[in-house]
Formats: sequence, structure tokens, C-alpha cells
Amino acid sequence: MAKVGVAAPALLLLLVALVSEGEMGPVRCCLSYSEKPFPVDLLHHYHIQDIRGSCNIDAVVFTTVRGRKICANPNDQWVQEAMEHIQDKRRP
Repeated sequence: MAKVGVAAPALLLLLVALVSEGEMGPVRCCLSYSEKPFPVDLLHHYHIQDIRGSCNIDAVVFTTVRGRKICANPNDQWVQEAMEHIQDKRRP
């Protein structure tokens, strides 16, 4: 009987780990926002994180030229300007 008591939680933990990783690996979510604006010239790319997915906050996730990820509040003025700056750099 003791084996069942240990096996059930272990099986549940394994199942949760497999489901949370999905087909593309573990989900990476922003849990908070960067408190300070980041220099736009050092930002390379961004994508939008929204609460309709697996994450619990809406965020703009910037990738710097060195590959660092920065989570930002999509309602902040500097974030809107940085997104526009990145879009403008991509236009021919």
C-alpha cells in the first residue's frame, strides 16, 4: 500500500511536466515587467505575450541585439515607441 502512496504523486508530477512542456518545449512566460525603459537601439525584435495563452500577464517581450529577453508592459509609452522603432527599422 505504501508503494501506491508514493507512486501516485510521482506519476502526477510526471504527467504535469509532460503536459506543460507540450510539443515545442517548456512555455516561457513573463511574470513581471522591467521597471526601467531600455534603449531602443539595443532592441532587435519583439513578440507579444497575452493572457489567452499559457501566461498570466500581457507583455511585450523584447529581444536585445545580444539575445537577452526583456519583459515590458504593453501599456507603457516607451514600449509603444520601441515597438514602432523596431517596425520602422524593418521597413525598406
